[in-house]
Amino acid sequence: MLLAITRLHTFRNVFLGLFIAITSSPIYAGELETAKLALLTTEINYLIDRVEEIRDTSNHLPVQRMTFRYQDLINDLEIIKHGITDFIKADLRDGRTIKPLNGRYR
Repeated sequence: MLLAITRLHTFRNVFLGLFIAITSSPIYAGELETAKLALLTTEINYLIDRVEEIRDTSNHLPVQRMTFRYQDLINDLEIIKHGITDFIKADLRDGRTIKPLNGRYR
């Protein structure tokens, strides 16, 4: 149980770091920036895998008073990953629709 809580706190810090990195990126994506953003999508995939792992192990724990909504977190990570991928592939003149994050996981 303590390990799961520690992982969630670590994950929260990583998630906040990703959010700050994404929201502070410049408008123009040069080659180096594009490579770093592509790497970030790989890291988000890793985070999604870890969240799914924690979710699967927590399903075997006794019922708790509050539960963490892992699928909402996974959905938000997918939205972030999709936004990065769109940024890498899209022409900035096209404009884009941004889907809001859920941000509430309990």
